[in-house]
Amino acid sequence: MPTKEAKIRYRTRAIPLLVVMIGLHFGVHWVFDTKHPTGALGVGLALLPPLSLVVLGGLIVQFLNADRDEVQMAYRRHAVAWATGGLLAVALVWNGLGVYGFASEVAPGMALPVFVGFLLVAGIALKRQYQ
Repeated sequence: MPTKEAKIRYRTRAIPLLVVMIGLHFGVHWVFDTKHPTGALGVGLALLPPLSLVVLGGLIVQFLNADRDEVQMAYRRHAVAWATGGLLAVALVWNGLGVYGFASEVAPGMALPVFVGFLLVAGIALKRQYQ
């Protein structure tokens, strides 16, 4: 398990970042709905929510590397790998259906809840498998 200090550092970084990420997501949608920015400003605003996800991913990797127990570290990395694969599979299938008009467009902000859902399912399944 990660040390208590590592958990505290992770929480003090991740929780404010999640609040900022949610605020960015809703703020960017509001700006695009009301102001309709174009050009460099539009591209810059569109990149803010995905970049916050990249930073959050980096924090998750730091948390995983803070583990002292190799079995727990392998277990968590295995769960993250399954969740990433599940998210990619859903994204590819949805995109394939969308190309031919069988699926509607989904907001990019749905990626995080889908990833967390896959992470929870993978964590539960792996915990049962390794018991």
